[in-house]
Amino acid sequence: MQLNALTQAFYEQNAASFSQTRERGWPGWQRVARECGLAAQQRLRVLDAACGNMRFLRFLEDALPVGSELEYLALDSCPHLAQAEACSSARPVAPDTATSISALGAAPRTRATVRFQQIDLTAALAAASPLPVPACDLAVCFGFMHHIPLPAWRAELMRALADRTRPGGYIAIACWQFLRSSRLARKAEEATRAGCQQLGIVLDDPNDKLLGWRDARGTYRYCHSFTESELSELAAAAPGTREVARFSADGAGALNRYLILQRSATSTR
Repeated sequence: MQLNALTQAFYEQNAASFSQTRERGWPGWQRVARECGLAAQQRLRVLDAACGNMRFLRFLEDALPVGSELEYLALDSCPHLAQAEACSSARPVAPDTATSISALGAAPRTRATVRFQQIDLTAALAAASPLPVPACDLAVCFGFMHHIPLPAWRAELMRALADRTRPGGYIAIACWQFLRSSRLARKAEEATRAGCQQLGIVLDDPNDKLLGWRDARGTYRYCHSFTESELSELAAAAPGTREVARFSADGAGALNRYLILQRSATSTR
């Protein structure tokens, strides 16, 4: 759990500055919305596993029809990131509470309820614990899969997402392939050498790296760069689902690889 603790400490210490660089939605979410038919949904319950600063919530506000009802269930280990969403609103987002989108400063296009729960997802996956939410129409995980250090735990997350997705519902994840960028690969190698030496960490998988942050000395987080075969393994780990789409998107080099699955309408838990 050393790598998990390292990443957790990174986000606790750098929540504000990290959130400032993560304000916009990802272009790939537009295709997620199309593949999952969000424009036609009048009522939607969404699970956002590792929600970060909840920018997917802001995206949903624009993607869903005017007047639709949204229940947004957000899980993350770092409440400071979730509170970054509410920094200019009337009150912060508190763990284990529900509030309305209007309290978060969003436009009242959607009648929505937001529920945030603080949870160490990696520890929950290691213990094979079920996610503490009801069945959802859409379960997403963006910007977190690359922080999970073991393939078995990544597979457990896919099983957990499938378990919390209703029959006919969708699962959408994005896996970072940062080693496809020569610039990011070079920076990752430099940070990994320095971080492993400083912290006494040994990384056996060549796609496992330590990444720095804004050239700050001694600041690292663990990240894994995914291969195509690993995406196929993740798809196979979600029981009772079929693959709907797989595509690359987002930023220079389109380094996020998306996987969209649909749970069978006849699936049972």
